[in-house]
Amino acid sequence: VGIATLYRYYNAKPLLVIDIATKKWEEFAEYVNLEQIRRNVKSMNAAENLEFYLDFYIELYKNHKDMLRFNQNFNNYVMHERIPAEQLAPYLRAIGNFAGMFHNVYEKGKRDGTIRTDLPEEKMFASTSHIMLAVAVRYAQGLLYAAKNEGDSEEEYTLLKRMIMREYVI
Repeated sequence: VGIATLYRYYNAKPLLVIDIATKKWEEFAEYVNLEQIRRNVKSMNAAENLEFYLDFYIELYKNHKDMLRFNQNFNNYVMHERIPAEQLAPYLRAIGNFAGMFHNVYEKGKRDGTIRTDLPEEKMFASTSHIMLAVAVRYAQGLLYAAKNEGDSEEEYTLLKRMIMREYVI
């Protein structure tokens, strides 16, 4: 595909970049949805469901480092270019899928009492997703202090998951 073909469909670079980012997150959300069905998430309690949710951040790090690096560059590009929110609407809907998944965990927690619901849902979602994504991006970029053992980043990431679980699981 040549430049002329791209610009026939996308009259500006931001539209192309937003479309790519949207597509990547939609594909990952579809993968998570299929795994929810395969692993029968509906039969899990909220604590188990939260762990399932956190495991997908680790999945991103282990198997989708390119997506994490792209997303970091995408975020930088959007901020640098000052892309208006209305242009970002498709992307925001795509990542909103994950807020919806977390909402289901939180609502299940209200019913079964296995996770804390004394904190606002939005605060739990934002703090959890931001820290898990931030760490995944840092590990994927390879910017952290080089540990002696290659597997240390996965161990550290799993430790972070356990810390979050200890904070939220009753």
